[in-house]
Amino acid sequence: MANPSGRKGASWEKDVAVYLASNGFELAERRVKEGRFDRGDISGVPLYTIECKAERVIDLPGYLRELKVEQANADTPFGVVFVKARRHGTAEGYAVRTIEDEVALMRLLVNGEHA
Repeated sequence: MANPSGRKGASWEKDVAVYLASNGFELAERRVKEGRFDRGDISGVPLYTIECKAERVIDLPGYLRELKVEQANADTPFGVVFVKARRHGTAEGYAVRTIEDEVALMRLLVNGEHA
């Protein structure tokens, strides 16, 4: 890959997949890009669309817009963007979702409800 930014992004996606696999999601792996029909960067985690971002400037609104499109493509009830924390390990990255999505997840975990 000639693009240094692309290499960083691919490396972060790999790091996230390895982290997930070593924490109970053994089927987690980087997903092949599908253009406008993209379904997220990581597959193998049921119910989730996972987008990964490793950029110098963090763009939360842009990330969440992209996640919503990819989540619709994947037809999953939950989505999350894993954002790399510069100069920190994978576990110290950020997990970003909308408050609406977090409340839906909270309802499921606490009450067993799913909207």
